[in-house]
Amino acid sequence: MSLLRRISPGTAISLGVAIVASAIIFASTGAVLTKEYPPRLAVDIHGVPGYVYYDRDYPITIEYANLGRDAAPSASISAIIPAGFTLDGVTHAASDEPQRFVWNVGDLAPGQRGEVIVKLRGVLPTDLTGAVYDLPGYVGHTAFVDGFAIKVALTSAGAETTRTATADTGVVAAPCPNPNTQFGSWICVEKDAEGPDAGSTFFEFDINNNGFADFDLRDGNDPQSVAFGACCNNPGSSVTIVELPESGWVLDDIGCTSVPGFSLVINVNTRSATVTWNTDLLGVVLCTFYNVQEEEPTPEPTQRPDPTPRATTQPNLGGGLGGLFAGQPTALPTARPATAPAATAPAITPPRTGDGGIK
Repeated sequence: MSLLRRISPGTAISLGVAIVASAIIFASTGAVLTKEYPPRLAVDIHGVPGYVYYDRDYPITIEYANLGRDAAPSASISAIIPAGFTLDGVTHAASDEPQRFVWNVGDLAPGQRGEVIVKLRGVLPTDLTGAVYDLPGYVGHTAFVDGFAIKVALTSAGAETTRTATADTGVVAAPCPNPNTQFGSWICVEKDAEGPDAGSTFFEFDINNNGFADFDLRDGNDPQSVAFGACCNNPGSSVTIVELPESGWVLDDIGCTSVPGFSLVINVNTRSATVTWNTDLLGVVLCTFYNVQEEEPTPEPTQRPDPTPRATTQPNLGGGLGGLFAGQPTALPTARPATAPAATAPAITPPRTGDGGIK
């Protein structure tokens, strides 16, 4: 006889459902643990002066970073400058077309940062139509100002981010127009979303916590211009930008450029960035709100309902005999045990004295 207990069909079905459910839960957990987050690239330029004078070296710093949660493979930096300029004494200019320089920086781990430092030098051209002379403090020098720009890009796995600086202002080109031309400082807000619906989802923003969505953005839109105030755009003014929750999306991070004369308070938990204009210095602050789309939840396995008990039909034997089996069986009357006759003592017969015994 087998020592294993037999499993009933119902128990086997329940056990099978439990095993399948456990497998689905394990697979879902594994999918969450192995979820891939795309790299988030960032690049910036420092050191471009207000005016670039010919035959002088200007150190230019190109900063780059991977701010995402996954590695950025085979990343590269590119810089485009006009013809007639060199980087570290090298020129790629064969004509008047812009020239492109490329540096391969390899795989960027999450959070990894780096920089490329080069020397920008303008070669004195024979045609000085686009040059100016004797600027204050630079008497006798020649500067090129018209149309000069340096554009840098960080690229990895098909993703790219760019920044441009111009030599006629010496600052990074504003990513959005000034909403109040009476004042020279403002804020740009842009959206960077990762997910299948990034290009079709609008994210609403509230300014100064007034309870209303003042504008909305989606991934790929131009940055939104935000003024420090409609009437009082002066040093000391603050603006708080809040992204309202969007179903199916997680606010992953908020990043704002650091600009002299401005202070920042960023709080991802409250979904807000507060920018304060502290001094008379002018500038433009760019704040980027990063979102990641949530994965669709794995549907729970459908449990099989318990089998419905079947009604038992008593056999119909015909002739009304089926009633013998209907309902509960009737108990047969219990027969009383027969009463045993009382035992009788053997009768004692007195001796006979008739004349049949004595002659």
